[in-house]
Amino acid sequence: MAMHGRTYDLMIPGPVSVDADVMLEMASPVVAHYGTEWTRFYLETIETAKRIFQTQNDLFINVGSGHLGVESVICSMVEPGEKVIVVETGHFGHRISELAEAHDVHVHPVEVEWGKAVKPDQVEKAILRNSDAKVLALVHNETSTGLMNPIKEIAEVCRKHGVLLVVDGVSSIGGIDLRVDEWGVDVCIAASQKCLEAPPGLTLVSVSERAWKHMRARKTPIRGWYLNLLKWKDAAVEGKDVQPYYITMAVSNVIALRASMEKILQEGLQARFLRHKNVGHAFRQGVRDLGLQVLGADEEASGIVTVVLPPDGHTESEFISFLCDDYGIQVAGGLGKLAGKAIRVGHMGPGAKMTKIMPVLYGLKQWLISL
Repeated sequence: MAMHGRTYDLMIPGPVSVDADVMLEMASPVVAHYGTEWTRFYLETIETAKRIFQTQNDLFINVGSGHLGVESVICSMVEPGEKVIVVETGHFGHRISELAEAHDVHVHPVEVEWGKAVKPDQVEKAILRNSDAKVLALVHNETSTGLMNPIKEIAEVCRKHGVLLVVDGVSSIGGIDLRVDEWGVDVCIAASQKCLEAPPGLTLVSVSERAWKHMRARKTPIRGWYLNLLKWKDAAVEGKDVQPYYITMAVSNVIALRASMEKILQEGLQARFLRHKNVGHAFRQGVRDLGLQVLGADEEASGIVTVVLPPDGHTESEFISFLCDDYGIQVAGGLGKLAGKAIRVGHMGPGAKMTKIMPVLYGLKQWLISL
């Protein structure tokens, strides 16, 4: 039974609208999740993903949301009772801390004012204060604030002090330049429903040799099975010809992801990154031209999400309802500390076009006039 109701143009921070040709691929007949033909297709898909991650490291596709990818990394990389440094610049940075604490890990948070990105010297001070911490984790693009953290500079700090770097690139991979190998990112997580422009349901994780060595040197075994990256590594080697994992893979999602990633590479990564940056800049300027504030400085803006502050005396829900009802466009509300205080507009993937942001700006103008 199909879901009935009005269809909205999704200008939220994910999931994004998915192109019809990608959805058509997902509608292909279901195939077995094992066998030489499927495994060849799957491994080619892995290599396609590596090009977007800009890495030659091992890469895995797992069935679940970006949260599953992040939790599997924390579970595998940090032992219970050990310490992890987590940079919190927004809601999803704090979520990493919550996931770590759920696995009995001691979290040292680097708390940054919401509306700002972390500075490399803040990271270095945290590492020096916690010399026993072996892992540092942070979000690349914080979709609760629309700002991105300087991964290249932070990676340099981590390398200097011998700390492993885990990057939540769930929303940024495919939309913002993140050079996993060149910058020295040890573990990077993405999800299918953001800038990879595919349906929700898959998380992708790349793992460096340094990270594998760290996991193999654990004093205690990794808890569980599904979140155990070493199990995924073993399965990828043992089943490389027939089934390189030990689960029932979401084959239809993988087929759709392959199609969307091929479109991304056809556009070209650098052209794509520039497109998102330019659209993000135009939208922020358009909001300011209407007399409203956007969160954060332009030099820290991600280009794929913008956080707009409603005028005094009005809430996010007023505009969200207005835009849905009158224009059929869906945007999102604030999260965490910004709940009820911010409008989050996603302009990623298919939404990163001038023809997509102009109706949002027009709707925002009409809402202001109606006030």
